[in-house]
Amino acid sequence: MNNATKAFVAKQPKQKKAKIPKPNDFINFRINEPVRHWLVNDKGEIRSAILTSGTQVHFAKPLAKSLNKVAKTGSQIKAEGVGRKTAHGYVLEVITLQIDGNLLPDANSI
Repeated sequence: MNNATKAFVAKQPKQKKAKIPKPNDFINFRINEPVRHWLVNDKGEIRSAILTSGTQVHFAKPLAKSLNKVAKTGSQIKAEGVGRKTAHGYVLEVITLQIDGNLLPDANSI
């Protein structure tokens, strides 16, 4: 018991360490589907998207900068990348990206 607050303090179990993914945990992905939601950082810049299937798609900074100018809800994403299955669905890191038929990053849109 904590004498100052009179609260009972129970021994807490040890926290489990996060599982570090192994290289063979990753899968090559090819997707072609619409965006349900765009996810942004604290500056309002697009960092990732959730597709209609529930797949999470993450973008590197050069792609994200291009997306800020052309992205809209319902945009069709065609992408290749690597990812893995998690307890919440698939998570993909994009390597190549087309949005609504335009290959990104486009020199005119950066």
